[in-house]
Amino acid sequence: MNPRPAPLIERRQSRPSERPTLRPAVPPARATVEVLREDTIDAVIAALRATGGATVRIVVPRDARALNRPEHVRFLAGFLRREGCQAIIATDDAVLAELAAAGGIPTEPLGHGAEARADAPAGRALPDLPGHARARRVAPHVPWSVLRSPPEAGLGGYAGARRAAPGEPADDELDLPSGPVFRRVRPRAGGRPVRSGRDFDAPTTLHRLRIARVAGLAVLVFLGYMALAYFVFPSATVVVTPHATYLPVELTVRVDPDAVEVDERRGVIPAQIREAVVRDTLSKPTTGRRRDTESVAAGEVILRNRTAQPLIAPRGTRVRTADGVAFVTSSEVLIPPTLNVGDRPVPGEARVLAVAELGGMAGNVSALAIAAVEGPFAGVLDAVNPRPFTGGAEREVALVATKDRDELLTTLRERLQSSAVEELKRQRGDQRSLVVWSPESGNLEILEKKFSAGADERAANLSLDMSLRTRGTSFANADLERLLAAALARTPAARDVSVDRIYVTATNLLSEQLGVVTLHVRAVGEVVARIDRGAVRDRVTGRSIDEGLAALGRMPGVAAYAASHDPADTANFPRLGFRIDVKIETPAPAPAS
Repeated sequence: MNPRPAPLIERRQSRPSERPTLRPAVPPARATVEVLREDTIDAVIAALRATGGATVRIVVPRDARALNRPEHVRFLAGFLRREGCQAIIATDDAVLAELAAAGGIPTEPLGHGAEARADAPAGRALPDLPGHARARRVAPHVPWSVLRSPPEAGLGGYAGARRAAPGEPADDELDLPSGPVFRRVRPRAGGRPVRSGRDFDAPTTLHRLRIARVAGLAVLVFLGYMALAYFVFPSATVVVTPHATYLPVELTVRVDPDAVEVDERRGVIPAQIREAVVRDTLSKPTTGRRRDTESVAAGEVILRNRTAQPLIAPRGTRVRTADGVAFVTSSEVLIPPTLNVGDRPVPGEARVLAVAELGGMAGNVSALAIAAVEGPFAGVLDAVNPRPFTGGAEREVALVATKDRDELLTTLRERLQSSAVEELKRQRGDQRSLVVWSPESGNLEILEKKFSAGADERAANLSLDMSLRTRGTSFANADLERLLAAALARTPAARDVSVDRIYVTATNLLSEQLGVVTLHVRAVGEVVARIDRGAVRDRVTGRSIDEGLAALGRMPGVAAYAASHDPADTANFPRLGFRIDVKIETPAPAPAS
């Protein structure tokens, strides 16, 4: 129950230079505060505030709860300095007397002046104090108490406030170890005081340390238990595969770039036309071969004149061998006539340089191979080569064959087609399908084609630079699955179940014309049984390995199961359920047909 109101407490402010110094010689006390054995230091401070006097006599019995610690005495001395008050402690406790003397507070024997009564009631009133309100003591067990005074008391508008709740901030001016909380109020003439400011709580350092020790001990116990459970207690992992049912469905789908949205009734889904232009260059060695002349054969020819007249053989006079290899003279030559020496005629001779008409090794003939002269001098001139003709040479050259061009064109077109399809796939985006147009729709359109050499031209390598354009139709897989789900929902087998996934098992292209594609699609709808992890854990917790696995086998909706243990030679599943990890595996996709 709440105590009765008590007078308002005055709180005097003093500047640091105006704070009085406690002296051993203390004037006679104007007010007396009696401390009970169960009082706290906060109750003593509240009573001192209620006196409002400059000199106070504090009567402390032996074994009193307040002022029995050095920090209490230091706190009291600090309070007296801040408030500009003087006090004398009357006690028969030798320890308190020493503490007070160390804190600069005068003391006197308890028998000097009014005696303290340890059995006095907690709520008794103090004597009337001149110029101050009547004060009332509050027992420590009282939760809260408000001390008020009339406005004419002139006590600065302070009042005692309630006991603080845990966690409230402390005041900057008053460092109370524990107990009540003080709040400043603004007095209002003719009415009740108006409270302002903030409540504060100042638990003792010892109390805070005690709380910290208890909290730290609790955290250590919890961490130790978790570490023991993790490293000492056995654990298990259970992997369960739910049973899956597959429902077949077939559907003819029209993929139309002009469609705006999915039409489940007509089986139409929208699409996009994609285009890719690629360019590349490819080279290959030529396979055509031919032997070309590198040099011509040359040698000396002797022309013989069988007439009695001198003859002049012009340049280019043609001579030949018996097998038809022809040579021509390189210069004009005068051939003397035939002379009779005795009874025997001697023909006139002239030597001239000749070269083979055709280059290569065919002009390399042996000595005496040339046997006749052709043209106007045939029959009047004879020709013979005294030495072999040499110097004729040939070499093999590469030529561009027709098949080289055809093979290069086919290879490069296939490569560009693959590159174009890959580019279309990159353009289509994720979760989309692609249908490449057929050649009948103008697909694989060659935009440019250029060979480095023509057919039968001399070239060791042939290159081709070509660019082409490829088109395709792209549609979203979600749109196709929506049509399949709608078709599956119309089947009797799927009316009472919820389909989890749809797998497309086969797709056949029925037609394609300028981007409009018609597909025949076969798919299956997967219905997966629902398995609760908690139910799986409950079935195996604390059981032997055989009993736990048998319980899993009897569990509805379970198609396959497996368990692993740590340590491996454990005979039972863990008795602590949180040491059993349950994993639900996704069933394998339906096989494509």
